[in-house]
Amino acid sequence: MTTQLLTDMGVYLNATYASDYAGKYALGTNLFLSLLPETPDVCMAVYEQGGGPPVFTFGTTQIVQPTMQVITRHTSYETGRTDAQELFEIFVDLAEQTINSVKYHRIEPVSSPALFQRDNNNRVLFTTNFTVMREL
Repeated sequence: MTTQLLTDMGVYLNATYASDYAGKYALGTNLFLSLLPETPDVCMAVYEQGGGPPVFTFGTTQIVQPTMQVITRHTSYETGRTDAQELFEIFVDLAEQTINSVKYHRIEPVSSPALFQRDNNNRVLFTTNFTVMREL
């Protein structure tokens, strides 16, 4: 089960990777929502996290600000870091877009991609965190 945010980000990333990156990551194949399976070795997982308070206008909630974390796993440090940087740039470029009938104003990085850890199979995991600004 996924949330609206995860579903929307899955749709957006799947389409972006298909059109601009020759299908490097594909939803359900090596792009996952709230899951980082043991295989494949090269994959990406999007997680929804808490976030900031909603923005109120005249007493009603207009914009919510959840946060999300993306973990990029790879067998190569250099390629994994490049993939994490590409993802960073994909989200930085997202502004004023409607995905699945939801208006996304911005996705702001909280930090640059960073090495999170190496797993038991010596694969590198990079993490990148974002604040999402979308309409309720």
